[in-house]
Amino acid sequence: MNKTGTLQSLQALRGVGAVAVVVYHALSMHPFLNFRAGAAGVDLFFVISGIVMCLSLKPETTAMDFMKRRLIRVVPMYWIATTLAAAYFYIRYPDIPPSTTHIARSYLFAPPPEGFGMPVLYPGWTLNFEMFFYVVLSLMLVAKRMVVPLAVCLLAALSSIGSVVPFLAKAYYFNPIILEFAAGMVVGLAIKAGYRPRKIEGAIYLVTAVALIVVHNHYRSEGVLPWALPSILLIIGALAFETSKLVTHRFTQLVGEASYSIYLFHALAIWLTTWIWRGTPQIGAVLFAVVLSIAAGVIAYLLIEKPLLNLMLGRRKVACKPSLGN
Repeated sequence: MNKTGTLQSLQALRGVGAVAVVVYHALSMHPFLNFRAGAAGVDLFFVISGIVMCLSLKPETTAMDFMKRRLIRVVPMYWIATTLAAAYFYIRYPDIPPSTTHIARSYLFAPPPEGFGMPVLYPGWTLNFEMFFYVVLSLMLVAKRMVVPLAVCLLAALSSIGSVVPFLAKAYYFNPIILEFAAGMVVGLAIKAGYRPRKIEGAIYLVTAVALIVVHNHYRSEGVLPWALPSILLIIGALAFETSKLVTHRFTQLVGEASYSIYLFHALAIWLTTWIWRGTPQIGAVLFAVVLSIAAGVIAYLLIEKPLLNLMLGRRKVACKPSLGN
């Protein structure tokens, strides 16, 4: 843990998750290899988000203060990226632009209209669940010290019921993926209690996580279980290497700090690549989109996200907490 109280291993994993998602989506232009595991960057984000929220909650935290900080952290950059996405569609596809309802629902973190699987900015679907998670936590804050156990149980119940009750199976917020927030909070409780694995333990967790990821990547597995479990093992294993040079390296930490902006703006970078790339996209287009996504995200973080947070939170320096949207 560095001077700001940030777990550098989690910050590093944020960067890993963001880059994995970028590569996964960039490969849609030219799928020359199977990287199904890249989509699991989202599962990693959700577990980390649960951990960080657990670590950040204190007995004196109020629902109002909690939601204010969450909104400040998530909303401005998402609205900027969503506005750019809407503008992109209006310019590139003027005959079939997104509807006003679709755009409004995207801004409000609401489920997309019937017939649409994603918000206008497709990475925003994860933020819909993030916001739901924040609302659950804010409601549970009335219980003070019991907020985490109650939130864990509620999320576990919703995700479980949604998978077995037919008429709730397609209900938006009964998606089993919300179980990953609960799992993260349980890990957060262990970290809060002082648990840190030894390096040999951490190595075992990491090797097992990578092996599971390789297997599930090969079989193109779907669902929460194949990706949540290796994500949890990856996080626990990384804790053992908190002070390693690879984790603490400035570039590693910068990509982690910029991961939210990378995640938000990578869709725009990929769309731009498909727009300007002449001919059928090949490997070069994929690599260009990946580099452009990371560069755009880092620049957006340094020039927009970080200064905006400084201004809105009234601080000279902001230590970005290690989770998607936190």
